[in-house]
Amino acid sequence: ALPIYDPNTSEACSRPNKPWCIEPQLANSSMVEDNSTLIYDSIKENQAVNEDYSNCEGYARGYLNPCQHHCGDHMRATFTLTNIVPQIETLNGGQWNRYESLIKEEIGRA
Repeated sequence: ALPIYDPNTSEACSRPNKPWCIEPQLANSSMVEDNSTLIYDSIKENQAVNEDYSNCEGYARGYLNPCQHHCGDHMRATFTLTNIVPQIETLNGGQWNRYESLIKEEIGRA
């Protein structure tokens, strides 16, 4: 079973301690089990799943829309597998991370 993004879960402005989620909009009702999980084999045919990123040596999950630019539900919404691309680890943890932090500071000043 895979976690589904739930916009009704409020969280503070910190990284959620949950796995990356699939996009429920890309699934159909035949893939849903108990209204909260999806049948794994059906999902991985239609969109990225966590295992697609498990053996990417030298790469990290880079955000398209950075989580630290958001709070609460908006932050949680960035933890979807459709919001990431493989990014070289040294870039993701280095210069790109500094860039995201600078943008967050500027947003806080606005």
